[in-house]
Amino acid sequence: GGGTRDEAANAANTLIASGKYDLKTVAPALNAATKTAFATGADANDAATLTVRMQDFGMTDLQKGHDIAVRGAQLGSFEYKDQAKWLAQQMAAAQAIGYRGEKGFIELVAMNQVAMKTAATKDEAGNNVVNLLQKLSSREFSDSIAKAVTNTDGLVTKPTLNKKGKVTGQEFDWSTYAMQQREQGVYGVEAFVKVLERQLAGNSQYVQLQKQAQNAKTAEERKSVLNDMSNIAMGSEMGKIIAD
Repeated sequence: GGGTRDEAANAANTLIASGKYDLKTVAPALNAATKTAFATGADANDAATLTVRMQDFGMTDLQKGHDIAVRGAQLGSFEYKDQAKWLAQQMAAAQAIGYRGEKGFIELVAMNQVAMKTAATKDEAGNNVVNLLQKLSSREFSDSIAKAVTNTDGLVTKPTLNKKGKVTGQEFDWSTYAMQQREQGVYGVEAFVKVLERQLAGNSQYVQLQKQAQNAKTAEERKSVLNDMSNIAMGSEMGKIIAD
């Protein structure tokens, strides 16, 4: 598949050390990793690690998984070699909020391309995605968003308890909501955005900008309006939950 013998040997060692392969079964996975790494200038060992994580993530066609990452790089600016370095970490965090399989993998690849629009470097973009995914599965986030969502009409709730264990009311249940959304094919980040937009539906300026974004005639015009929407969102109560 290209590259050097030493690179292939290191990649093979990573694959076999995962416990998923032995000398008799490693060839297809090794070929997919080394071929893609050579074609994109990535580290073969990073590509091998990504191969293992893709299998853990529920990807059955490993070569297709590499191809999806390569295509994502062609459409954006977060290159395959950067994805090979960061996706392994991201997939571990993403599984905790329901991302899995080919569709979940495509969502992650796209998310990295989006992250590059606000990050100064590739590593900052990759790390931002890791932090976002980890935050959405944290107890801190679940508690914060429960307090921030004041209008729970139509949303799943859980009882609030005082120090004596007595039920004092109801609050938004993020964990159950995220699972319900996942069953409908909506993943964690998108589920959070739905809650955010629901909260901002009462903000007339935000709603007006939303209409402008939908009707924008150029990419630059749309980007400018989306930046204004982002500033409003970050200035809201919801923005305090995930301010970074």
